[in-house]
Amino acid sequence: MGENILMIGLGAIGSEVLRHLDGNNDILVRQILVRPGSNSQPCSDIDQKLDLISSIDELDFIPDFVLECAGHHAVSEYAPHFLKEGIDFGVVSVGALSKPGLLEELESCGAIGSAKLCILSGALGGVDALSAASNKNLTVVEYSSRKPPASWVGTHAENIVDLKKISKETLLFEGLAREASELYPKNANVAATVALAGLGFDKTMVKLIADPDISHNIHEISARGILADQGVVDVFGHISVRHPQNPERFVMSRSRAPELVEFDDLMEFELEGDPIDGQGRTPYGERFIHGAILEYRPEINAVIHNHSYEVLPFGLTGTPLRPVLHTASVCGPNIPVWDIRDKFGDNTDMLVRNMEQGRNLSHCLAKNSCALMRGHGAVIAGRNIKEAVITSIYLKINAQIQTTAMEMGDPVYLSDGEIKSAADLHCSPLAMDRMWEAFCLRVGS
Repeated sequence: MGENILMIGLGAIGSEVLRHLDGNNDILVRQILVRPGSNSQPCSDIDQKLDLISSIDELDFIPDFVLECAGHHAVSEYAPHFLKEGIDFGVVSVGALSKPGLLEELESCGAIGSAKLCILSGALGGVDALSAASNKNLTVVEYSSRKPPASWVGTHAENIVDLKKISKETLLFEGLAREASELYPKNANVAATVALAGLGFDKTMVKLIADPDISHNIHEISARGILADQGVVDVFGHISVRHPQNPERFVMSRSRAPELVEFDDLMEFELEGDPIDGQGRTPYGERFIHGAILEYRPEINAVIHNHSYEVLPFGLTGTPLRPVLHTASVCGPNIPVWDIRDKFGDNTDMLVRNMEQGRNLSHCLAKNSCALMRGHGAVIAGRNIKEAVITSIYLKINAQIQTTAMEMGDPVYLSDGEIKSAADLHCSPLAMDRMWEAFCLRVGS
């Protein structure tokens, strides 16, 4: 005997659910709850006979499962009743759970009825990896939703921009997941899912973007915690990202060990390194590394400085660090070495303490992805956080393998042509997403 389902709502999502279930003998949508006076019409392209009702008093069976496809109001209106009755309740409109206290109320109702609240991930992959990572020192989660302008019609976006005249990528919203879910209830369900799987509505940063150059929706998640898990940063490493709304500013943590960084530690800086609102927090002394590179390289949006022990010897010995494996092609064919002593003498503490030193380092980095710092570590520049993180990881891995290979004999290095072709492959969205998901999962393992 199959599952008997009550579905709430018969809009675009509900209709699509019915189409997928049409002809499925194991799952039967017995009745569909719609608003009184609703204009919802049974789907003409499915064979199943549909029974529409406008009140739960009209139910003629006890559902095995209730599936909400009707919007935020339906979650708060119906979920408590069915959960208390011991009936599992599936939520499509995940953004409804951003309402303060609602999630806790539904969890309590589920406990009363021994029923499950099922949060459906929908368009989002990798939720299990994010959820696992949240249990092991995951400190920052950022989510972006990129959609064609037409997908934002009928939303709050129409109050701030003429969607018909958008000719380039346009940022519609940047802020916390809770506010995104409230302002864009029909478009921020994935943001809400990310928040629930990760750090919560008040510690998940969200960007909503209208992009006329795409024809389908694109969802991206970035999570802080990978660098420490992979041993790329020790207690002194740090990462920055260019401010998405003001390219003359960047964001990085206050001075704190990477594994301990939390959302409230993030600070905003001018490219010169001046904090916008320090709130009494101590910034990293070497923030000038980040500001100088972002100033010199407008195409770069993320910078990492680390003290990877495997990489350090190559900045000390005159032995070049060069890609020997295809995944390290992202590091580029040239990895220069910067020595602070060359310009600033032999009395420094080796740290990049001002913009003059930072600019000197950035000129050594030039157009490369990585540069070594004699006796200090490395700096990595990426077009986004994902690219910078993955490049940092494979710089470390390449150093390990090259060291081992040199002990055995003369390594065969990648040619410039191999580096370019392999880098094009590994910087593609398919390869980046595959690596990113795996690294996220390892953080939580």
